[in-house]
Amino acid sequence: MAKFGEMSSNPAFAPFIQQKNLIRQFAELLDLTDRDLVKSDEQIAAEQEQAAQEQKAQREFSMQITELARQGGVSPEDLLNAINDLRNKVGQTGVM
Repeated sequence: MAKFGEMSSNPAFAPFIQQKNLIRQFAELLDLTDRDLVKSDEQIAAEQEQAAQEQKAQREFSMQITELARQGGVSPEDLLNAINDLRNKVGQTGVM
């Protein structure tokens, strides 16, 4: 079973392996199924939904900022440069 687990990380085999099922089988073989070690399908789905919502909110925020910049006469390139400058400044000082 361990060898099969190693094979599943091989890029040639990975697309054919259901990783969550493999992990569940390992947990079962090690008698760890009664512990909350492996996420349920519902937990995985909820986390994926939350991540999708966060990505959507980030895209919408980016679009709003870009539109506000355009309305203020700032080009998208200038906006990105200003954001990068701010990131560099924060990275150097640790303070915004």
